Amino acid sequence: MLRCGEAKRKGRPVESQNLMKGRFINGALEGRVPSVMDQILLTQIIAWSLLIGGWLLPLAHVLLSSRGGPWKAREGARCPLSPRFGWVVIVLFLGPLGWLMFWRGTSRAA
Repeated sequence: MLRCGEAKRKGRPVESQNLMKGRFINGALEGRVPSVMDQILLTQIIAWSLLIGGWLLPLAHVLLSSRGGPWKAREGARCPLSPRFGWVVIVLFLGPLGWLMFWRGTSRAA
């Protein structure tokens, strides 16, 4: 145990000696209070996970799925947009809810 006022022992800084003495519990050091940087990092991980899992993966599924419909509108259609482009817009605006609508709307009956 380090005493107050000891700057170094065995050539290592005090911080590294304290970290080596701690036990890891669930990925964190026992008795260590999460710092602001840890909280910011966790917040960024959650934000990126929501962005990738909630918008980018469903959007990629709609773009690459064979069930999305053709890329071009049918001849004589009143709307110039294709069905797949419509699904892309829906998923962009609604995210996971739009993807569930796509999934439900294009499911094939058994």
